[in-house]
Amino acid sequence: MKSIGEQIKKRRVELGLTQAALAKELGLTDKAISKWEVNEGNPDIAIISKLCKVLRVNTDYLMVGAHEYEEACVTNKIINLDALENQKDIKFVKDTLNNNYLNYYEFAYNAIINNKKEELFKILVDSNETSLAQDLLFAVNPKRKSEALNFFWKYTLAHQNNEYIRMLVKERSDVSEKENIGALEDNGIINYLKSIRSIIFNEIKDKIEEYQKLEEERKARVKAVAGLTKDYFKKLQKEGNDEMFIIRLCNLLDEIYRYEYNIKGEDFSERMSNYFSEHENDELKDLFNRLRIKRNNIVHCEINEIEPLSREELKECLDSVFAIKNKGE
Repeated sequence: MKSIGEQIKKRRVELGLTQAALAKELGLTDKAISKWEVNEGNPDIAIISKLCKVLRVNTDYLMVGAHEYEEACVTNKIINLDALENQKDIKFVKDTLNNNYLNYYEFAYNAIINNKKEELFKILVDSNETSLAQDLLFAVNPKRKSEALNFFWKYTLAHQNNEYIRMLVKERSDVSEKENIGALEDNGIINYLKSIRSIIFNEIKDKIEEYQKLEEERKARVKAVAGLTKDYFKKLQKEGNDEMFIIRLCNLLDEIYRYEYNIKGEDFSERMSNYFSEHENDELKDLFNRLRIKRNNIVHCEINEIEPLSREELKECLDSVFAIKNKGE
């Protein structure tokens, strides 16, 4: 089993984050991250929730490890849908659905049909169904097989509680009247379980694809703003490099609009306008627009007449951008 530190390092590398970048997201030093990753300490329990959010995993991933977490998706051939829905590997999800069972009833049906009844013996014995277990294991009486299916229908309802079982029960609440739970051929419940596999797979697949999209966006953001710290901008100001200061500050501000606030728009100008339509501040809007126009004059060789930005106004822009960034986080 991997340690928490090993899991953090594995996930950090997958996301393309440096120790410094992860530390910054958490408000810590990179030395703290380094200590976790070499098992010289663990994250404080108070920061676990934020750490999981930054790494885009749940606490189970950190606590039990990726391999162990995958194993938690299946217990004795029964799928744990709650765990499976948190997986990020489409192939693993597909293989799990194809090679295991959604509930004990489906498991029992396939064991009986394929004459693998010994797999059911322990469950029956543990449930004080010794007589039924012996008859099922050694006899070929169809009646006892049907009785076993009836038992496993009740066992399923008692031991599993997820969305798809609830859906099954809801749609077939009068199953005892409309269907023969113990049917060994053309079993309506089994047919239904087969039919919803593709629904389950597609729902998880959509979640994985959305997650992957967010990951790509996150990596793009990390790359775009790498090194754009407040100290970096102060250094540019100190060196008198106002043009680079303006260009990079606009880059950072646009990334904040896009990723921290999810502001939509065709370009920086439209995203800025949309931001201020939600966060009214006419004074700051005017200041940022002057900053944006100055950036366009530098980058696109445009000639737009604007009032020059003083050193104090550039400092105000810097402070305001980082205030917006911190609030968005």
